[in-house]
Amino acid sequence: MQSGDPDPDEADLRAQIAQTDELIQLAPAAIVVRDPVTSAVRFWNHGAEELYGWSPEEALGKVTHDLLRTVFPVSLQATNAVLESFGHWEGDLIHTRRDGTTIPVASRQVLQRDASGSPLATLEINIDITERRNAQREREERIRQQAAREELERGSGRFTRERAALPTARRDRQRRHLAH
Repeated sequence: MQSGDPDPDEADLRAQIAQTDELIQLAPAAIVVRDPVTSAVRFWNHGAEELYGWSPEEALGKVTHDLLRTVFPVSLQATNAVLESFGHWEGDLIHTRRDGTTIPVASRQVLQRDASGSPLATLEINIDITERRNAQREREERIRQQAAREELERGSGRFTRERAALPTARRDRQRRHLAH
């Protein structure tokens, strides 16, 4: 190998890194790498751009929770405490897109640490769960409607039985009356 030629191992490593980067860009999920202390965006994939509407250039350096106006299930502090203690957190968040619409996302976050245990980066993967939530609401509504129909049918059945019994009760009273 001549001096100045790339080391074959280095070339393979560069190719693997390029392939990994391409795969992450192709992922349909929003993949964000952020600073573990400031939450400033360090990486923003194509899925994040598609989901939220900001380009990587616009998102880089911005604090994710401010940019996306994140609504947490409990609080940012509680979420960060779990992430710091356990090294990962997952749950549902509400984010705001560039156009102002809000979307529910399933979020999974992991904290990368160095050899001494100091935080290096936070990887956040978010998936739009709007369709899942809508389907769940529709299922719940169908269950409520079915329960209401069944209750009406039970009540209607009682009413019909009571009505059917009414003429019999009248006849019985009339017979008793005539018998006296």
